[in-house]
Amino acid sequence: MARKWTEEEKKAFGEKMKAARAKKQTEQVTVEDKTPKTEVPYEAPTPDTEVNQESVADLKRQIDELKSYLFDQKQSQAQGSGLGVNNQGNLVGMVEKYLVDPAAYPSPVERLMKEARLAPFAFDVNYEIDYQVQVSQYQTKDGVNTREPRFHLELRKVRLDDLGNPTDERIIARRMVFHEDPQAAIEIARENGLPIDESNERDFLNEMRYLRARDWLFDIFYPKPAQPAQSRREEVIDNQMVQIISINSEDAQGIPFNQIRR
Repeated sequence: MARKWTEEEKKAFGEKMKAARAKKQTEQVTVEDKTPKTEVPYEAPTPDTEVNQESVADLKRQIDELKSYLFDQKQSQAQGSGLGVNNQGNLVGMVEKYLVDPAAYPSPVERLMKEARLAPFAFDVNYEIDYQVQVSQYQTKDGVNTREPRFHLELRKVRLDDLGNPTDERIIARRMVFHEDPQAAIEIARENGLPIDESNERDFLNEMRYLRARDWLFDIFYPKPAQPAQSRREEVIDNQMVQIISINSEDAQGIPFNQIRR
């Protein structure tokens, strides 16, 4: 039969076990402290890496801002011009480069028929001029549909019968087609020694357009003589050596065909 422990013995044994547990915990902590740690040290990013990342982010931001700016610019250009902006940021729609109303462009016919230099040809009797303003429509390389006026002049010769009386038939002698061109108007003004009036652009363009038609008629009835060839060279065309000359005449009737040889 097991012996019963007295209270003193139980207390002594408890203290002994408590001391043993404390000793064991101390030994475990000591062993853990002696074990080498394998933690991965923290590596801070280098200054260059930080700068590069910031630069890329800033560049992306600038690109986004530029795209937004260009889109807003196109929208501003489109306002009041009949244009719009599609999802790709491209201008779409129809724009009128100049006024396309024929009433905005005075006819030069009445003045042309009374030109003094044309009187020796009995111009107002033997000839007629047909004048029309049409609309030219085309698409630019940017895909924008554009409309602008196109001027047609047609010189017609009255056909006479055997008795010299006018008939109902007309012979089409020449045609001229041109568009509104402020730059050409400035050149015409300079050629005629006229001042360039910027205060009234509409009247200025109307007058230069008339002078353009008048000079066209003068060149028909008073053709410029062909200038002598300024240069002559040889080229191979269609596997054949030919001579090339330069002339200054704009009238096909004055081209010196006898100098062109193949």
